[in-house]
Amino acid sequence: MALGLGAQDAQTARPDRRLVVLFLDGGNDGLNTLVPVADDLYHRARPALALKSNKIHSIDAACGLHPALARMAVRYRAGGIGFVRGVGYPDPNLSHFRAKDIWASGATASPSPATGWLGRFADHTLPPDAPATAVVSLGQVTTPHALRAERHVAYALADREGFRVRAAAESRGNPPGSRQRVVDAINRRAADARLRPVGESVLAADQSIAAIDRALRTGPKARYPESRLAQDLEMAARLIEADLGARCLFTAHHGYDTHASQADTHHHLLYILDHALDAFLEDLAKINRHASTLVLVLTEFGRRVAENGNGATAGTDHGSCALLLTAGGGVKPGLHGPAPDLADLDPNGNQRHAIDFRSVYADVIGGWFGADVAAVLGAPFARAGVLG
Repeated sequence: MALGLGAQDAQTARPDRRLVVLFLDGGNDGLNTLVPVADDLYHRARPALALKSNKIHSIDAACGLHPALARMAVRYRAGGIGFVRGVGYPDPNLSHFRAKDIWASGATASPSPATGWLGRFADHTLPPDAPATAVVSLGQVTTPHALRAERHVAYALADREGFRVRAAAESRGNPPGSRQRVVDAINRRAADARLRPVGESVLAADQSIAAIDRALRTGPKARYPESRLAQDLEMAARLIEADLGARCLFTAHHGYDTHASQADTHHHLLYILDHALDAFLEDLAKINRHASTLVLVLTEFGRRVAENGNGATAGTDHGSCALLLTAGGGVKPGLHGPAPDLADLDPNGNQRHAIDFRSVYADVIGGWFGADVAAVLGAPFARAGVLG
């Protein structure tokens, strides 16, 4: 897989556009998110978990949205969001770890590439002097696999103090305070040649922190709910508003591995998602960045068609096909991909995928950003056609 900065990529990757990726960690149940309410096989497979037509937000005669997605239903009817059904890849092994590596790396090879699809996009399209905030992970201490690159280092913004250099506890044999003295020297950008590169890095981080602090102090332009996801998305909006060069921003919402007691858990998760994402999209509109920001909501897989357990304890095992949501700029509104074919399941009782996930990535890389799909993904995957 070729890496490195290509002149053509740098010229064609649209600098006026950005991408926000929201990952639903654990495997969101697509069947109970976009509900095939008219399909009798759905109701037979899920006697406890199946949602009834009088509970969902209908979008056509065949399907509707989970009752917790009231705001997304309004946006869908207004032509503001899209759903992509049946997204996956051949021969899934149903492991969280393997599925996450595949989606993050943009490759099904084993072992997965060390770099991520967004990291390679950054390597191929960002110039050497790109700002540190060009690729940002929000709400996480470590860099997600999707953002790992060979050349461009993603900015992991867990909190405002995340980049301060601190001394570890003293170990045996070190004089008391010796580590702290080294850290103090680094933070002062000491003249010592051995410490100068580290000090310069700390200075650059401090400058970035100062710019981020100024951005965060401007305050939200929409009313965000009280949730960690909302906090992360509001930080994303402030970075975008401040024009700090952000091209790719990544955050995650955790807890979607609903093996048991799914009904209440899933409702709670989707309610948080619905309110946080709605506030973020409203914020983008108010700062005039909605049309230039694509939002892509992913998950590592869907859930098993048949439920396990019974009654209030019912849940679903790991599935295959994922349901994706698109919003913001570049969206082709509506439903994309065929409706779930619950009469043609694989030997594990899971849906067969209809759209390769790399074709959706090709829409983002080639269609939205105008960059070289083959250079980033290693092959010229055809676009899925789910973006405008």
